[in-house]
Amino acid sequence: MNNIARESLLYDFYGKLLTDKKRSVMECYHEDDMSLAEIADEMGISRAAVHDSLKSAEKQLEKYEEAFGLLDRYEKAGALAEEAETIISDLESKISGAGAAVDANAGSDAVTADAKRLREIIAKLSEPGN
Repeated sequence: MNNIARESLLYDFYGKLLTDKKRSVMECYHEDDMSLAEIADEMGISRAAVHDSLKSAEKQLEKYEEAFGLLDRYEKAGALAEEAETIISDLESKISGAGAAVDANAGSDAVTADAKRLREIIAKLSEPGN
């Protein structure tokens, strides 16, 4: 994930914890895609002040992430969901091809193993804090 995308996600998770000024600078920069000079003109402050406010806000968001880990949990849940989707697709393929399977027992064992892994993923996603 690139830095701008990361900062935007951090803002989505923790933006309400920032001061009004820092939140405004972050919104202008990340959501409205304004340059530092444009933000400075709009807010009536120097470009350097905008830069300092932006960097300070980004540091604060990183501190919140270190403390709470919401982005990390979000990314892990996304990876698990992708894995679950892959397993579901594989199961659907195995089930649709089960009629043509030479060794129905081997197909059944594979489906059972996949179902077990899906249950593990779902349990992990359901754990408190996820």
